[in-house]
Amino acid sequence: MCFDNNGNLIVANNDKGLLKVGKDGKVSNLLENVYIKEIDKQVKYPNGVTVSNETYGYKVIKYYLKGSRAGTKEVFIDGLYGYPDGISSDKEGNFYVAVFAPRKPCLDWVHQYPFIKNQMAKLPKFFLPKPAKASSILVLN
Repeated sequence: MCFDNNGNLIVANNDKGLLKVGKDGKVSNLLENVYIKEIDKQVKYPNGVTVSNETYGYKVIKYYLKGSRAGTKEVFIDGLYGYPDGISSDKEGNFYVAVFAPRKPCLDWVHQYPFIKNQMAKLPKFFLPKPAKASSILVLN
């Protein structure tokens, strides 16, 4: 989520696309039929507007929504030390990425094997590895 220059809230919603919420509460779709999942089928858990963090891919991806590169992407940063979950920006062009926990080697291994990962997701929560109780904010520019 972020605010545009007119004070409207801009929200990237994986089901509804890129939305604008006006000061009057009216919701409109900024990009009809454009969804992050349609631009990039490989992204696991998109979460952002102009850049998207891929939580279990340990990376931040930049999506071009306008101009000559519209519909393309590039990796903004890869190999993060933890799980990115949420991005914000400031007027100077810095991006603030919330990292909610450091990576776990056992989960890095599991992500290589979709079948095993899918089976683990079906287990009761008390069997699953717990994230470390540590968080940080990463500043990118």
